[in-house]
Amino acid sequence: MLLKKLFGNKRIVGLAGEKSSGKTNNLMAIIKDFRKYNKTTKIYFYGLDGVTTTWLKKQGNCFEVSSINQLTNKDGCIFILDEVQRLKLNSRQHKDLVDKFVDFIDHSNNYAILSSPNLREFNSILGSKIQRWALKTIGFSNLVNGSQLKDVVNNYSGRYKMINDIIIPKEKLLIYNEDEELTLELEYIKEIDKKKDQVDVFAIEKKGK
Repeated sequence: MLLKKLFGNKRIVGLAGEKSSGKTNNLMAIIKDFRKYNKTTKIYFYGLDGVTTTWLKKQGNCFEVSSINQLTNKDGCIFILDEVQRLKLNSRQHKDLVDKFVDFIDHSNNYAILSSPNLREFNSILGSKIQRWALKTIGFSNLVNGSQLKDVVNNYSGRYKMINDIIIPKEKLLIYNEDEELTLELEYIKEIDKKKDQVDVFAIEKKGK
């Protein structure tokens, strides 16, 4: 089961990667695989785009939320917090909320995936709560000095390290922490790839049109 491999023996995973690196498609492939084995565990999600939201709801027992508070009193669930920067959890005034959220995850048998296209979001406040990293392509220069994520990228020296950066194919996801390193090979889900239909605005039109 891919979701079990993603979490390992941890409960909070940070999914980090540049924009358009395949994070959402990879994550939905993992959820699709999970539903083959488990159709009843509830999945609550935040921040996904409309196309992905529609697709995810069709997987069954998947519910959209608009705030951290809506996760209260949930137990035995999976939380997917995409675009986590919108929740402003890295604000100093929300530090207590972040601490309470981590305690809630641990004590209520929940699991959480935190993702953001803004690599700087994984700074000392939020990054310190990440127990396991799922990595996509990451540019070292885009990371915050002193952040946990920058330390992870700096310490990694495996097959996907290109000078200072980490370069990972879209169909793969690198799981990395102090305990182990593994690569997940993931299905491409065409239905949620909005970019496949984008028109090339610089395309040369054929004569007669």
